[in-house]
Order: sequence, then structure tokens, then C-alpha cells
Amino acid sequence: MSRNMTGINKYKTKDGKTVYRVRYSYQGKDVRLPGTYKTVTEAQDARADAIKAAKKGTPANKNNITVKQLIELNCRLHLKNLARNTRYTRNIFFDKHLIPFMGNRKISTLKKFDWLEIIDHLEGKGLRPNSVRDIMQVVQAIFRWGDDNDKCSNPFEKCKLPSKEKVIHTRLDAKTVNYLWSIAHPIERVILSMGAMNGYRKGEMLGLWWEDIDFTNNTIHIQRSWDGYEYSIKTENSRATLGMPPLVAKALKEWRKVNTHFKFVFPGAGGLKPMSPPMPNYYLKQLLKRGSIEHVTVHELRHSCARTLLINGEDMQLVQKYMRHANIGVTVDLYGDLDGGVTVKTAGRMAKIYEDLTDKTTDKKENTGS
Repeated sequence: MSRNMTGINKYKTKDGKTVYRVRYSYQGKDVRLPGTYKTVTEAQDARADAIKAAKKGTPANKNNITVKQLIELNCRLHLKNLARNTRYTRNIFFDKHLIPFMGNRKISTLKKFDWLEIIDHLEGKGLRPNSVRDIMQVVQAIFRWGDDNDKCSNPFEKCKLPSKEKVIHTRLDAKTVNYLWSIAHPIERVILSMGAMNGYRKGEMLGLWWEDIDFTNNTIHIQRSWDGYEYSIKTENSRATLGMPPLVAKALKEWRKVNTHFKFVFPGAGGLKPMSPPMPNYYLKQLLKRGSIEHVTVHELRHSCARTLLINGEDMQLVQKYMRHANIGVTVDLYGDLDGGVTVKTAGRMAKIYEDLTDKTTDKKENTGS
């Protein structure tokens, strides 16, 4: 880095390119303009404009920065404080959607109409309404931050967020799960049974170690969740010891014979850490494809578990404990239309719902040609 007396700093980037940054002093304050400039002339013009604007009483460089520069400023300060997987998701959104679409637009040129343009762009990419709403909340927060910190005005201040669509979860009934079980490979059986019969979240499955499973007492201790980068837990209610229905225990024992060398129930490549989060959905997709069943995700297996229990008469409060929701309100919001009336031990109820597919049953089906 070199610096001259005109307030223009010359930098070398990692790629070996030369860029310029601008500083100026006004009323005893040292001000640095955000962003970089490719030539000395551009930097000098920006500095002159900033000084002129400051003398008029307007914030330096206000509205002259681009959307990309505002995002970079915000990310530099705030992304480091976010969880690693949240940082990764936001960066994908910025790099894949927002910056290519309008990164070079100056904020001074943005109008309320552009808010709708961003929404249309995201919907055109096939994103679900709730995902679009979440993304637009991030966009709104960044521009609000820019306005609060005198980086730019907020052209989207009075814009409304897209409406939140009620998600209708796809579910599998007990008969379909039994059919899929009969054609599943060992790892697919574990994912299917743990999701549809025990209601595990995907991260909780990936966070399991073999030492968490007690085959003697048919219980599983949930202590952690794996997000692809680090261990965490959604809520304290998520920590629990669950009973294993017979098919879950059988699937895990079969998978244990195949997976004997690692401490993780779902080991990743090399066995040094758990499996990558997209993989359970990949295995489930392959199973559903072979069975000619409509696509569902691992998390939708969890919804299938709760709905199956309620349809078969389980009590809402026991289902809340079994699913480990933070409070009964979450359970009622999701499944309030299915509240049952008869209460029994929940894991025992699930064991009665699903038939244990023995070799004898399989032989019988083969003999009848079904």
C-alpha cells in the first residue's frame, strides 16, 4: 500500500490488480468512502463529489454506492457474528441471486418498483414463497442498516414483505412406509424408520454416535445435532432419551453390521466427521424413486410420524413430548386438526402401528406373487 497527499490510497489486491480508495477530512473528521475505484481519475472525481456533498450538509457518498458495495460493508461487519451455516446460506444468496441481478446498480437509482422486481426474480428461480420472504427480510435489514449508519438511504423502507404461505407437508402413511421398508437398503431403512417412526430431525440423525444407542434397553440418547460444520442442539427440549420401535432397532442393527469401523452412525467420507447434511435426502430420494412414491424430504418424514400418531389416537401433549417441540403451541399449530383422544405409551403406540416385517412375511409375499 502507498499513500499520497491527495487522500487517495493505492492498494494491490490478492489478484495483483491495482485499486484506489478515497479519504478526505471535513470539519476535523477523517472520512473514508466505501468501495474501491479502478483508476486515479475515478477516485479523484469521487473524492471531489464527496467533499462537495459534505459542504452542502448531505452525508458523504450517500446513495452513490452500489448494492454490491453496501452488501460488502454489511457482510464485513455482521457475517462474522453469525453461525457458520447461516453465513454460508447468506453468501450463496448474495453471490447467486442478488449481486448478479442488481449488484452494480447505484442505490440512488432504486425505486419501490425494484422491490417487486427482486421478488419476481427469486420466484422465477423456483424458490418457495417462504424462502422468498426470508430472503427479502435480509435485503430489508441490510438497507435499514445502511440508512441507520449513514451509508445510503433506504428505498425499500415502506415496502411490504411477501405474504407467508402456509406449508402443506407431504406425508407418508404407515402402509407406504412398510412398503418402502421392504425394498430399502440398510442405510435407507435407518433414515426411513428413524424419520417416520421416531420423528428425528435430520441434524439429530447425523449427530448420533453409536455410543448414544442402547440396544439392551431399546433407547436412543439425543445429545447433539450436526449442521455440516459444528455440533449444536435446536432447543433444550431436543435433548431426550427416546424409545426405539422394533423396526428402528432392527434397521440400526443391520446398519451396524455394515458400518463397523466408525463412531458415527452416519459417517462421512473417511469417517473423520459425520455425513454431509444433503446426503440423507439423497438416499431417501433414491428409495422413493425405486418405490414410485412422490418425493418427500427427511423432515417431512418427521411430520409423517406425528400425524400417524395423532390419526391413530395418540394424545396431543404426548406427541409434543415425543416430537420434542419447545412447547405445546408448536404442536397444535402444526397438527391441531388431528388431535386424538386415547393416550398410551407413545413408542409403544408406534410399535403397534407398524408391523414387524419378518422373513416369514417376505417369503409369503413372494409365494403369492405380490
